Amino acid sequence: MSFIKYVFIGVSGYVVYLILLVGMVEILSVDPVLASLLSFTPILILSYILSYKWVFESNNNHKTTFLRYLLVVGVGLVWNFLIMYLTINWLNWWYVYSQALVVVVVPTSNYLLNHFWTFKKQ
Repeated sequence: MSFIKYVFIGVSGYVVYLILLVGMVEILSVDPVLASLLSFTPILILSYILSYKWVFESNNNHKTTFLRYLLVVGVGLVWNFLIMYLTINWLNWWYVYSQALVVVVVPTSNYLLNHFWTFKKQ
């Protein structure tokens, strides 16, 4: 059940991220790269809070748990880069197929790391 909650938060966060991104770029004329960063930050914090309270029902120390969460997000970014790079440049996949693999591998990896490490009951 916690995996379904995790996927729900991920999909919802992505939709909100896109709304913020497009709104900043199209309505406020913010540079797309800056808008991407500004859109990512509140989603990162919100997804942490929802994961902490709702998905994993944690009561661990926030300082340690949030730092672990950031590390897991970083691992996810590395996975994203490696999968995209290897499948596009070595296997000559179309980037959409590569991204489809990312959408399966990264959230699954992040969930497992968060479940067994970040939010593990202490």
